[in-house]
Amino acid sequence: MAISIIGAPLAINPVYRSINFRTSSNSGTIAGIRGDLYINGTYSSTIDGIQELGTTDTFNFDIRKIMQSQLVHELRTNITSFAVTSAITSAAAIKIRFYEVLLTSGVLTTTWAAAGAGTSYLESSTYDCVNMAQQPLETLTDYTVDDPTKLLLTTGGDNAKIPRGIPFQIGFIGEDINWVANIIERDINLTSISNTSTSILSALTYSKGVIEIPASAFSNVNTAFIDIKLLRPAVADRSITHRFKVVDYCDNFTLFWENHFGAFDHYDFSTKVIENVNTKNQTMEKPLLNGFSSEDSGLITIESQATTKIRVQTGSLSQVDLTKLKDLIRNHSVVYKWNAAGQFLRYIIKSHSTKVSDNDALINNLSFVLQPSNDHITQKGS
Repeated sequence: MAISIIGAPLAINPVYRSINFRTSSNSGTIAGIRGDLYINGTYSSTIDGIQELGTTDTFNFDIRKIMQSQLVHELRTNITSFAVTSAITSAAAIKIRFYEVLLTSGVLTTTWAAAGAGTSYLESSTYDCVNMAQQPLETLTDYTVDDPTKLLLTTGGDNAKIPRGIPFQIGFIGEDINWVANIIERDINLTSISNTSTSILSALTYSKGVIEIPASAFSNVNTAFIDIKLLRPAVADRSITHRFKVVDYCDNFTLFWENHFGAFDHYDFSTKVIENVNTKNQTMEKPLLNGFSSEDSGLITIESQATTKIRVQTGSLSQVDLTKLKDLIRNHSVVYKWNAAGQFLRYIIKSHSTKVSDNDALINNLSFVLQPSNDHITQKGS
């Protein structure tokens, strides 16, 4: 075997950045290198390396497009207990088996065979991939909780609001073992009411986890704030503490969306919802064959379209909140409204507008027009 891996991905890779293997061969008759991609230990697909410009023996394999199609969101639909769990659908482990393709006397030869049945391959190490993007100046370690910066995968700042009675979740990444989440309920004076920790999750399957926070974790009528963080049992904190303000609304409208870190943020609009329903029907007159006419019996509806638009508006937003809600605007998926246990309603944002309320204090508010949707109808994220 004359293949060498001269460039490899990160230990944990965001799938909206390049996930590239750089390979080379010292065989004089090398014509190409072919790779079999394995996802979570199972053969997935075969890729032919792209020859690097200016070389005859170096080939690159960027698998980000494949992984983008494989990994989807991690919205938990029925959170019933306070727990730390592994990501299942938004993270995976990958490796590649590489095969030489040789050109000898005008004949191509290789030990590769279809569906992962080849022999004499060079196998890469295993790397984790998570369904997240990054901005140009960000690095993945900025969001690893065991990094000194100690951040979770959420853009929400202190005192982000969460309505009482609605469960939510926080995502995180890391490669260590023994994960525990801690939640402290506090009253209006920030006095601790209760202090609860989850059971220990021994390891994350693919380096990404979810803290599941049920409504019962902050159902006490005296709970005004909750503090959430990750712990290392009997050692130290593993993340910063996120504080959420618990609020009561007669009529709330809480949306959840996947931010560019691959975790779910939320915002409660707590405002009147205006619904506009428009129905358009197209009819066709059907000829009657019996020699007499009727004014309506020959009319049939051949197309009917019903459109529901929902307008919601925020209150006054700080710059932190405005930055957070930009991810909602940029979102390329659908957004979700918690309706009941195990049930989310889906929407896309048809339009949005920003209004400056206070130039000196940099206070803004946002309004959105939503339309019911599904996972097959997504927004442009502009």
